[in-house]
Amino acid sequence: FEWNEFADQPHNVAPRSERTRHHFRHWRTYFTLVGANLVRGFPSYPAYRRHMKRMFQIPVAIDRGMFGVSVSPPGPAREDELIALLKGAGVVRTLVRAASWDRDKLPELERFVRRLRAAGLDVMISVLQRRQDIFEPESWRAFLAEVFARLSDGSTAFEIGHAWNRTKWGVWDYTEYLTLARPAFEIGPKYGAI
Repeated sequence: FEWNEFADQPHNVAPRSERTRHHFRHWRTYFTLVGANLVRGFPSYPAYRRHMKRMFQIPVAIDRGMFGVSVSPPGPAREDELIALLKGAGVVRTLVRAASWDRDKLPELERFVRRLRAAGLDVMISVLQRRQDIFEPESWRAFLAEVFARLSDGSTAFEIGHAWNRTKWGVWDYTEYLTLARPAFEIGPKYGAI
């Protein structure tokens, strides 16, 4: 797992050929996912068609709260500046990422989230994973518990697992994602997070 500082995301974890081979080896998971989507999606298709016919014919009101900005802690010396820029731009919602490999930074993240909330901004927490979290479920569970314990009071929502459909984020098929998501439904309610 290598972090690309310029793109603010991981580097690809394997060559394209290896990722393709993995997808072919796990073809059954894709059919399971397609089947589940068809069962749930087919009944909603008529409503989708009706909606698409009206698309671009009815004006849509766009208010300030519809969009948000992802922010990272800039350090205590620049937080006032960042908050002023967000407020000046009319931002109401923010997304802050809590990375499993940066567990030691959770106290700083907690303080930053509290500052954003005190400034009147909504904060959504995106809980980022890496490949190692798939193979160390107890460590992942402990990380989730700490994230919920520290950040539930200051957050309006949590995203469990980030970009789980991209192998470079460590999840190679949706069943692996489910192993990351399931503990959140057990742990989150204990902290009022879900």
